[in-house]
Amino acid sequence: MHVEARTLLVRDQQTVDGTMGIRNWADAFAERGYLDWSEAGRFNALLEKAIDNGRFLYSVTYFLTSATVPGRPG
Repeated sequence: MHVEARTLLVRDQQTVDGTMGIRNWADAFAERGYLDWSEAGRFNALLEKAIDNGRFLYSVTYFLTSATVPGRPG
């Protein structure tokens, strides 16, 4: 088995716009009833401010794995 860690760093506006729907997270939670719409709006405003000020950072580590499965006899 082989395991390799890869970290995705999202820091700038261009990367945020193309990564995992980050800009839609709060609205998606509000649509499903998990977050009040006023809080979603607050989150969105704070997210924009952080991105504009160069203070936004989202980091996630993926573990890429591969393995060989032995064949069955006969």
